[in-house]
Amino acid sequence: MKNKSSRNYRCQGNAGRSRARESVNAAFVGLSYKEGMKALDSRTTTGSMIDEVVSGLSGVECWRTNLVDRVLFDNQGRLRNPTAYEIGQCFSRFEERVRKRRPRIVVTLGALTSKHILNRLAGTSFAGWAGLLNYVPIETANTVFIAAHHPSHIAVYRRRERREYVAALREAITGALEGTFPLGEFA
Repeated sequence: MKNKSSRNYRCQGNAGRSRARESVNAAFVGLSYKEGMKALDSRTTTGSMIDEVVSGLSGVECWRTNLVDRVLFDNQGRLRNPTAYEIGQCFSRFEERVRKRRPRIVVTLGALTSKHILNRLAGTSFAGWAGLLNYVPIETANTVFIAAHHPSHIAVYRRRERREYVAALREAITGALEGTFPLGEFA
């Protein structure tokens, strides 16, 4: 299923959907799928780091999904990031999945995912992080958004900070659930 042109892009109808319609405490949102894997699969670097974050939280039910509900390839058959057009084509489906699950917290993974979700769902722009692993929850009427570095970025470029990354996300999620947010601001 290789996609060479974003002009003919169509979102998958069922990818990322879950039969369960119950609410969850937290949703982790990545960018797009890897071939043959579930959203943020535990077999991936990203999924295993999310497992680490969640394992340190008690009583938190998590849901994992992606903003774009298909696997994307470039002309050489390599995985690639979605274009703004492709994200736009999938956004209404993504919003519907979020509405059905009603997460109290949405953790956006990576700058591109954070930019699109915060702009459209939280009504704010995302300009980056204020400091090293400083995650600031943004509260809206029904949801708290936490924009976080993508776990694969930490694994590749900042691997010595993996423990700090996991702890910072746990702190932000715990603070959001308890209503005591960590200090900081967007840059």
